[in-house]
Amino acid sequence: MVKSGDCDLILLDEINTAPHCDYLSTETVIDTLKTRSNCGSVAFTGRDVKPELCEHTDIMSDMREVKHPLKTGIKAQRGIDF
Repeated sequence: MVKSGDCDLILLDEINTAPHCDYLSTETVIDTLKTRSNCGSVAFTGRDVKPELCEHTDIMSDMREVKHPLKTGIKAQRGIDF
């Protein structure tokens, strides 16, 4: 998909975990991104991003919970949590 150019957006959800845990080398990810076509964006999500990956993506997201009602005893709500 990265090479084809058929997509407007390639979202690699939680991809940052793979290099961090040595499931996939950082070099492999970077080499793949270097082969992408110029149409569309590549977005990465996940914690513990390797800094060198940021140079090769368009969007980088690392979401962290700061506060959540479930931790205060409020049960999951229809339409919000499920």
